[in-house]
Amino acid sequence: MGLRCSLLGHDYGEAFVERDREERGDEVVVTERELKECARCGSEKVTSENTEVRSLQSERRQQAEASTEQEPEPDQPAAEPAADATPDAG
Repeated sequence: MGLRCSLLGHDYGEAFVERDREERGDEVVVTERELKECARCGSEKVTSENTEVRSLQSERRQQAEASTEQEPEPDQPAAEPAADATPDAG
């Protein structure tokens, strides 16, 4: 902390979000922190923190479901080029 900040207090700017993802065995720990940084000395202040623990299998299942929603359904036939309807008069 600088001398100026110790006398006048910190000058915190806009908040920004920092995300951290860590895999621990069959779990995923996702931490989201909202921070503010002092413009004068660079000191950081945590304004909010959220930690979430998810099962790795459920996360993979959600990703698989999201990818299948983006792919076309296999029941729909692919469009074929139109064949020439006029017979050869030769």
